[in-house]
Amino acid sequence: MRLVHLNSDRGIHPSRKKGAAVHLAAMREAFLELGAEVVAIDEPDALLAREALSNTLRMGPLGLVYERLALGAFAGSEFALEHSLAHVIEVNAPLDEEQTRYRPEAQNLGDSERLKAALQAAHLVLCVSQDCATWARSRGARPAHILVAGNGVDPRRFHPGRRAEGLTAKSIPADAFVIGFHGRLRPWHGFERLVATVQALHERGLKVHLSMVGKGDFAEVIGDALPTSCWSHIPWVDHEEVGAHVARFDCLPLTYDPNSPCYFSPLKLLEGMAAGAVAIVPDLGGLAETVQQGRAGCVYDPESLDELTEITAELCRDTQTRERLAEAGRRVAAEHSWSAIAGQVLMRCGAPVQ
Repeated sequence: MRLVHLNSDRGIHPSRKKGAAVHLAAMREAFLELGAEVVAIDEPDALLAREALSNTLRMGPLGLVYERLALGAFAGSEFALEHSLAHVIEVNAPLDEEQTRYRPEAQNLGDSERLKAALQAAHLVLCVSQDCATWARSRGARPAHILVAGNGVDPRRFHPGRRAEGLTAKSIPADAFVIGFHGRLRPWHGFERLVATVQALHERGLKVHLSMVGKGDFAEVIGDALPTSCWSHIPWVDHEEVGAHVARFDCLPLTYDPNSPCYFSPLKLLEGMAAGAVAIVPDLGGLAETVQQGRAGCVYDPESLDELTEITAELCRDTQTRERLAEAGRRVAAEHSWSAIAGQVLMRCGAPVQ
């Protein structure tokens, strides 16, 4: 099958250093691996996007237009409808609600009627969470045409075998229990809650080390809560290299704000699980489901930092439990590769999968 993978979000490009760019590139790579011919179009301008789509169709038959949903961007949906092409819309967030919450100064909330028409006409609406699926239904998507599949992971890049590469980070003591964070620091990550947890563990005398890989004002948030010997920061590295550092993590606590919506599917969760870190997640959104309600990771009350601290302390002390949960997490992650998600999309669209 020859398909277009369209991205009209001006804030996202495969070359950008952010998780959304990783997602974009990963899906394109997965379609290629499954035998599809992928024409990538990254164009926020509607007229230029339509021109690129028209040029692509003139060059040969198209079987599918796969589009990452962006506010006010309907070139893909309208082009697919005009040319009777299968159209898949990927929904990563309730975009209008998100913009109102985090970017209230922005005025463009999109055209609600055009959004409704696009979602109603889509052959498939791929949502990264049940909350996103609920939003898509409320905006016009047909329930039978919704597929819920959280973000995936590339098990070739994230696996415990890369731990030896991560050990080259001299700033991490070899015998420390490593608590990890990777990615670009965002307000909703609740990083200050993670710092408070590590501080409490350190004050108990546990040999813990907070390892951060990515971009953000980590040192500013940490302040004097932790001695410099208890934390290290590796700036943003290419995604090819991240897995080596994540494989050094013993656990990966997620500390999202309990008062904020949890509609997303964090890339870092499955990446950590695939690399052998025990995921510790708040009981928010679909996070507990990802770790099988505690069988492939740990779940805590998002309102209770004390519970998070106790769970982390127990993992630090109990190697057997840690290894059991890490192995269970790896098995779960192995079932959620990008290729598996792309394969579901192609099958739902009637395309052959190699």
